[in-house]
Amino acid sequence: MNTSKRTMGRFTAVLLTVLVIAAAFCLPVSAAETTYTLPDVGMTLTLPEGAQILTPTTPADDPVWDTAKVSDVDEKIAQMSEDGIQAEIYAFDGACTIAVSAKSSDYSQEIFDLNNLNEEEKADFLERMQPSSMATGSVEWYDNETIPFFRIDIQSEAVEEGQTVYERLYGTVFDGVLVAFDLYNGTEEISEEYDALMRQIVDSVALPKSAETTYTLPDVGMTLTLPEGAQILTPTTPADDPVWGTAKVLDTTEKITQMNEDGILAEIYAFDGACTIAVSAKSSDYSQAIFNLNYVDEDAKADFMERMKPSSMDGRTTGSAEWYDNETIPFFRIDIQSEAVEEGQTVHERLYGTIFDGTLVALDLYNGAEEIPEEYDALMRQIVDTAVFPEFQPEPSAEVTPEMVWMLVVLGLLIALIVGFFVYRSVVNRRDKREKHAMADRLAAYRQSKLGHEDEGDGALRFVNETEHSDNAIKVFANFQAYRRRLFAPLFTILIGLVALYVVAQSSSGDGWSDNWWILLLLAACIVYSVYKIATASTSVTKAMIRSYSKMRSRKAAYYFYEGDFRITGLQASNLHPYFQITRMYETKEYFYMYFGEENTYFIAKDGFEQGDAESFREFMREKIGKRL
Repeated sequence: MNTSKRTMGRFTAVLLTVLVIAAAFCLPVSAAETTYTLPDVGMTLTLPEGAQILTPTTPADDPVWDTAKVSDVDEKIAQMSEDGIQAEIYAFDGACTIAVSAKSSDYSQEIFDLNNLNEEEKADFLERMQPSSMATGSVEWYDNETIPFFRIDIQSEAVEEGQTVYERLYGTVFDGVLVAFDLYNGTEEISEEYDALMRQIVDSVALPKSAETTYTLPDVGMTLTLPEGAQILTPTTPADDPVWGTAKVLDTTEKITQMNEDGILAEIYAFDGACTIAVSAKSSDYSQAIFNLNYVDEDAKADFMERMKPSSMDGRTTGSAEWYDNETIPFFRIDIQSEAVEEGQTVHERLYGTIFDGTLVALDLYNGAEEIPEEYDALMRQIVDTAVFPEFQPEPSAEVTPEMVWMLVVLGLLIALIVGFFVYRSVVNRRDKREKHAMADRLAAYRQSKLGHEDEGDGALRFVNETEHSDNAIKVFANFQAYRRRLFAPLFTILIGLVALYVVAQSSSGDGWSDNWWILLLLAACIVYSVYKIATASTSVTKAMIRSYSKMRSRKAAYYFYEGDFRITGLQASNLHPYFQITRMYETKEYFYMYFGEENTYFIAKDGFEQGDAESFREFMREKIGKRL
């Protein structure tokens, strides 16, 4: 008879996996909108609540990579850079992915700005944008208050699958750059909610002022405004951008590699490339300890400034550090003078920086052997004064409350239970596999020894039993199987669910309830379903067994127990079996249940003995199988 162990095991493993995933989201999610400014282009987008963004500079440990189901972050970043993708927007739990790109070409330079086209030129532009070749689709204008956008729908035949794949693109052209928001949805038609999200993002577009350039530091959110004449380069700037020439960069690939190695997010060029300001944002244990310069007291500020003063063991590096006033957050300014060993000259460097949300943001100007002129410093101050920050995170609390301790204990218990379950299942599975191999070898040897004597039992006949596998007998066994043999897994799942429900509920106090209601509902549903599985387990086993026995030639089994082996006949073909094939035997008030592994079970009714009795049979079987009874 096929039992339900494997099915219940798979169900429990899947359910536990769901609980682990739900627990990972047990903390409230910020409802704030996210802004993102395309590097080098200056277009700023506002992402609605629930949408997340990834860029090639997103840290590898950012949880959004998991939302995006990215297993190899380095490979993904390389692919984004190769494809010219500046960012990817993820929504609807990662099911919707919108690629954001900004590319310049001869045609986009010719168009330059869609606001400048007349009606005839607009018609020609749409004609050029019409999908063709292997793809079909449509293109139309999409109204935007700032600049015209176009929408392209593309349907392509997937050669390998023989199906149609769907893609939708919203785009515009300004300052000679084609900016596109591209949603590739595979073989599924693009839903209205996906398109509504794209329209909402397009409608939020804000273009930079013509005389100024804005730049938002990826993952940090601080936005800088560059004055007219200043230009910016990032690792995602196209290789054919003329700013590389202004920066006197001959090998763009080598330069980009160097910027990435040095942790430089951007370089600002001014005064015909003579002034270069490196922009970086880095986190360290010390910046995390400071967290935000707004939150430190006067003593801490004095200690911080002492740490920032330039110095070196050999005395070749000197300088000064002082505070620089900013309306939003304190900045500091560091002047560094170092003796260049090879040239025998003094080199000059100036840095403006601040710390917020545990990150040190710095604007660093290295001017070689020349002292830093006032106009260069005025430019740095002007950029620092334009800094716009996202909402600062609250200062982390160092106080350990009894509630925090209790939550850690409960969370530790939850993790221990889950890990313990999977470790236990792994050990049991390996043990079962070894026992199956050993059993197969022993059975093969037994069958070999019985060649030519397949119909002869080994030794004297000790017991004879006939058992009718009636519907009632099956129901009695189903109750035993469900509530004595298979009760651990669903009860364990309920326990895990209750602990996880408690953790999520405690983490969702206050406003968190509105964010985590779906997790609570999911956990509650898992618990209810587990209770349902327990309540209906006996019925499910009964129905499955009745269907199985209805296909057999008879419902009556006859057992002949010899001294050396035993025969089973009636239900199926008559076969001899060795006693070591019995992996487990259980005794109830009315039956002995004899298991061959977990797949087959035979009923032996206590009142069905035609030779011998139940008491003698129990002792006989204990001699044969020992502790397995």
